[in-house]
Parts: sequence; C-alpha cells; structure tokens
Amino acid sequence: MDNENKEMAENTEMSINEGTGKKNGFFKRMSLPKKIIFIIVVILLIAALALGITFLVIQNMGRAALKESAKAYSSDESYKTVEYNGKTYTYNENLINILAMGIDNKHTISYIREHVNDEKRQLRWNGGQADALFLITIDPDNKKISVMPINRLAMTNIQFYDPAEEAYFTDEGQICTQHGYSTGLEDGCELQVKATSEMLNYLPINGYVSINLPAISELNHVVGGVEVEVLEDIPPKAHKNYDYGIGDSLTGVVGQKITLNDNQAYAYIRYREMTNVNSNENRVKRQKQYIKALVKKVKEMTKKDIFFPKKMMDALSDYMITDIDSTELLYLGTTIIGYDIDMDNTEGLPGEKIEASKYTNGDVTLGFRIDRTRLQELLIKKYYKEKS
Repeated sequence: MDNENKEMAENTEMSINEGTGKKNGFFKRMSLPKKIIFIIVVILLIAALALGITFLVIQNMGRAALKESAKAYSSDESYKTVEYNGKTYTYNENLINILAMGIDNKHTISYIREHVNDEKRQLRWNGGQADALFLITIDPDNKKISVMPINRLAMTNIQFYDPAEEAYFTDEGQICTQHGYSTGLEDGCELQVKATSEMLNYLPINGYVSINLPAISELNHVVGGVEVEVLEDIPPKAHKNYDYGIGDSLTGVVGQKITLNDNQAYAYIRYREMTNVNSNENRVKRQKQYIKALVKKVKEMTKKDIFFPKKMMDALSDYMITDIDSTELLYLGTTIIGYDIDMDNTEGLPGEKIEASKYTNGDVTLGFRIDRTRLQELLIKKYYKEKS
C-alpha cells in the first residue's frame, strides 16, 4: 500500500511540474552543466541588450553634441534661410560639417603647451599657417561624405594680432594665415573655424580636427600605408626650387600605383614647386587623392575594429587638436562606416587669382578673390533645400 501511494505522489508531482510551464519544466529537467550554460547565455543576452541600448544612447548624445557645438563658433543665424533668384532655400540641418586643418607647425602639441608662455609665442604670430583646409560634410540622409577643398589663398576678413597693443584687429588677409595669429593651440583652431565659417556666409561648422603636418607620417604609419596612383614627381629636397622633397624614391613613377611609406606620404602631401604659380592647385589634387584613399583604408579597418578611429586619434594625439569628444567620435565612426565618400566631384571655391599685399611684411604675393555670386550658388547646391 505504501509503494502505491509513493508512486501516485511522484506521478502527481510530475503532472504539476509539467502544468506549471514549459520553462520551469525544461530548466528543471536540465543537467547541471546545461543549466550553467543556459544561465551564462541568458546573462550574455541581457548584457548585449544593455550594451546595445547604451550604444544607441551614446550615439544620440554624440549627434546632439555635434549639432549644438556649431553654435559656439557663431551666433549669426543668417545662414538658415537664404533668398536667391526669387526662391527661398533653407539650410539642411541634418548635415554635419567638420573643418580639417593641416597646420604648418613642426612641433608636437605637448611641446607647444610646455612653451606656450615663452615670449615669442606670446607675440601670437607663431601658431603656424593652415596650409591644408578641407570642409568635410557628412550627409546622413543620403549616406554620403563630401569634401570641399578651401583655397588657402582665399582673401577674407581675419583677426590679426598686434603685439604692441596686445589686441586683435580685423583686416583682409589669406584665410590660411588666420591660424598663425595664435599660440598654435585651441585658440588658433577656433579663430580658423570662425573665419572659415564667416567666409562661407556663416555656414555652420560642427567641429574641427587640426593636425600639425609632421603627423602625416604617423597617420600613414597607423593605417599601414596608403596606396595612390602617383600624380607627379616629387624631386629631391636639395633642389632650390622645391620644398619637402625626399630624394629620388618618388621620381619617374608617375601613373604607377604605390603604397606610400611614411616619409613618402609626408612629401606627397606637402611638396610644392615654389616657383610654380599652380603649385598649390597641384598639391590640393594630391591631398584630395590621398585623403580619399586614406578614408577608404580607415573604413576597412573600422569594419574589423569598431574602436579603430579612437585608436587612430590616440596615436596622433600629440600632433592633433580637436573639439570632437569620445561620444561624438563614436557617433561619427559608427555612422560613416557604410557611407560613400565623394572625392571625384569635389568643387573648390569659385574665383580667380590676384596679387595681394601680405599684411605681415608688405610683400606682394598671390591671393584668391572669391566670386561671391558663384559661391552662393555652390553653397545652395550642397547645403540647402528649396522651401516648399
């Protein structure tokens, strides 16, 4: 009789367990090793979900911060709506504009910070010119990145510094010289961003990246070299009419595809023939070509390692100043990974070469006078939508 009661009790308990629910019954029947594996998987799934939510939050924070940062450089909002040829256009607020600056300063950032109070630096004319200027535009709507080269010789209002008066004053000068009237740190970058934005009819600039040009070698190194089809010979540095040559390793190879080593990349980006009036245009072509190939390489490496942009910026930290923080960088890095970069249809500033007096010493030098009407047309085409 006792055995029968025991069997009935066991059958009742099994029925209750089965009726409680599949999960409880399924989990209870698992062996101990399977239970451990199951718990680990659940924890990992919860963690992945939490990380995913955190990731999206950080992404949104980065995007919002970039949008807000444009207000720090200019309070003029005349760019928002423009009238042209009887039509009204509104600025595309989804765009993100980053000003990339290549600064002609041989020192590291840590050296400049250490010597920022030296008498020569306090004169505020030793910050280094912005020899390379590119406005990078990220378009989330069309998943594209476009690059607009800015002629370094473009004449515009800039802030000169008078050491005798210890004050800035406004006068016309080459846009590339603006950064030079600074200590070479954040003050120079902010001056350059402000002057560039005003020159482009107060177009909003959401952030900047400033790299002292010796960092080209470091940048090339961290990505493992960049392949280009050589556009022109880079003659030996010893020749009096050339600048930033490297010997004979990039001569006689025009039209050939070469993965530039670090020294070659530096020369390829910086070289210009000092006696050639078209030397700057030729250099800009090489810079555009190099940037296109570099971005492609960075995108490939980011697909393999989502934190590669951060690693790259860390490697360049002693040559670079930027107002893009880690959340903004994460947003940019994860957003643009699948974007197309358009370097083939880039348009520079419309205008013509002129002779200009260089304010610093009165010498006659080349300048570039912007055609304001054509500039308006270019800006509307790239950055605006017709109001319906």
